[in-house]
Parts: sequence; C-alpha cells; structure tokens
Amino acid sequence: MRMYIVYWIRREHHVDINTQGYVGITSCGLPQRLYEHRYTNTIVSKAIHKYDDIVTEVIHERLTKEQAAAIEFSLRPKERIGWNICPGGGIPPSRVGKKVSLETRIKLSEIRRGKVKSKEHIQKISEALRGKPPGNAGTKRKIVTCPHCNKAGGINTMTQWHFDKCKYRRS
Repeated sequence: MRMYIVYWIRREHHVDINTQGYVGITSCGLPQRLYEHRYTNTIVSKAIHKYDDIVTEVIHERLTKEQAAAIEFSLRPKERIGWNICPGGGIPPSRVGKKVSLETRIKLSEIRRGKVKSKEHIQKISEALRGKPPGNAGTKRKIVTCPHCNKAGGINTMTQWHFDKCKYRRS
C-alpha cells in the first residue's frame, strides 16, 4: 500500500499554514516532488525560483491517499489560497493539448508587438543564458542513407524526401 505525506512549501516568514505558501500531498517522496515543482510552470515553481528563503516542512506522514487528501482539503478548502490553485485534493487545470484560436494568437501578438525590453532586462536575460549551450548543442543527428539514390543526411529530412518517396525509387 502506498503511503502519502502532506507537505507545506513556504517562505521563512510565513507562519499561517491556512493562508500562506503551498500545501500538497505526495507518495513519490518529497525530494522527487520538489524537483517536479521546480520544473513546472506554476505559481510554486515561480516562487521557488524567485525567493531564496523557501522552506519545506512535512506536516503529516504515513497516510492513505484519502487521509492525505482530507487533510489537504481541510487546509485548502477553496481555490486560490496561498500558492494553491485549486482546493485541496484537486488537480489543477491544464492547457496541455488545448488549441489557441487564430483570433487569440493575433491578439497576443499585437499585445507583445512594439514592447521594448530595458537594457537591465536584456542584461538579466544575457546573464541567465551565459554559459549555457544552445538548446540543440552537442546533440548528434542520426545520419541515414537512401537506398535508392545513396544520398545521406539527417533522418528527419531524409524521411521527408527519400526512402519510399525518393524520385529515383523503382516502382
């Protein structure tokens, strides 16, 4: 049987678990859950990256999922308390897989158009990216050869134009 814990992520000066920070449950272990929080685009992730005084406390441990969810719900009975988005035990809303209409994309484009970043902002971006390789640096492309024309190239382009689609292919 999986055992769950209830945890509280907060800043050092937060003292009220009922209104401040984030309360959550997990069965995968607190270090793994904190790692997941750190690399998702949520309020908790943004707080972890923004503040240097983040504290994590285990409130209860060795609970069933139902017990842990009940405790979380008692601490977060409605949405938008502290850093929690939804009531305790609930799953936050997700935009994954949802299409954005052309009208919305145009509106967002118009809002962003013409905005000038300050020199300070550009400097901060530069410092944050300094020393990091570009997204695809160091990755090796798989090279394949078309059996019909013997042309070699990256697998993505080659499968688009060669193999079954090669103009030198004999029918």
